[in-house]
Amino acid sequence: MLNIADTTMLVNYYFPFSLSAYRLDKYLASGWFRNCNMLFKAKVLCLDGQLNNVINIRLDIKKQDDFTKKQKKIYALAKNSFTIKIQNAIITPEKEKLYLNHQARFKGYIYKTLSQFLFGESPSRLNIYNTKEICVYDGEQLVAFSFFDLGKQSIASILCVFDSQYSKYSLGHFTMMEEITYAKEHAFKYYYPGYILDQSNTFDYKLKMGKFDYYDGGKWRSYESINYENLDGNLIIGRLKEYESKLIKENIEHKWKYYPYFSLGYFQDIIHPFVKSPIHLVLEEDKDEGRYKIVEYDIETDYFNITEVIECPEYDFILKQQDKLINQNDSNQWEKVLRYK
Repeated sequence: MLNIADTTMLVNYYFPFSLSAYRLDKYLASGWFRNCNMLFKAKVLCLDGQLNNVINIRLDIKKQDDFTKKQKKIYALAKNSFTIKIQNAIITPEKEKLYLNHQARFKGYIYKTLSQFLFGESPSRLNIYNTKEICVYDGEQLVAFSFFDLGKQSIASILCVFDSQYSKYSLGHFTMMEEITYAKEHAFKYYYPGYILDQSNTFDYKLKMGKFDYYDGGKWRSYESINYENLDGNLIIGRLKEYESKLIKENIEHKWKYYPYFSLGYFQDIIHPFVKSPIHLVLEEDKDEGRYKIVEYDIETDYFNITEVIECPEYDFILKQQDKLINQNDSNQWEKVLRYK
């Protein structure tokens, strides 16, 4: 049986066929978040040429302060300028079009369609989540929408999309405030806006909505008390630097490389033993054959492995959906899916 509180693995995933509101609360409270139709838990993420720690955050609605003066102004402007509808989430052609136009702003794994974002590769599958939507209309035109899931005591924000021509209205911030307002009015206890990253400020706007707690792998603590040195990504880099000092002492040539596709190694239904470590010290390269010798650190077992890995060009189709993970100008990132020899 899946242990939802497992703290050892860098990546966990689960495809539920049914999920009660109470059960969703349990997953959210243990640091999981929704990714299409699955529940996902990750400690690190390679983005923008860096190993980022994934920091899950939540807002205790009872402890949430009132919105700031600036936020109230944004909220009032949207309320007075647009028609706002909150209802059960549905996929429509106009939402698909807005999602497609919004994709350039996304980072990480990119789903081609809104339907795939919510349901994965099986859009005909019923939505097992109780998903609501906030739609923002300028007259008859849809200019923004957000999706959020309801648990028993929790709300989990899933996605916000807006028309870039309406950027001056800060509709992404507005829909977050509207979701928090919905949580207050319906007596929900927690609001989960997903995660932030320690090396990238891409998602830091979420922290402006109140005094958040973060999940340390076992408990929720005040975000102000976070110790970045103890996060898994920093521990991995620290241990590899220790190993690197030995290589330097012995004059062994090497270089660092980040591996954005490491999470593939955790999917048990994939045949190949894909590499499951996010950062490596590369000792030998045979680019013509696509073979390499690397040093990896397994934080789950506290062991270093010297191993050979092989490029898998047959999985290039995966890269097309994850091209936002790669900085094309950064030679310190792997650009192919790797498997163990």
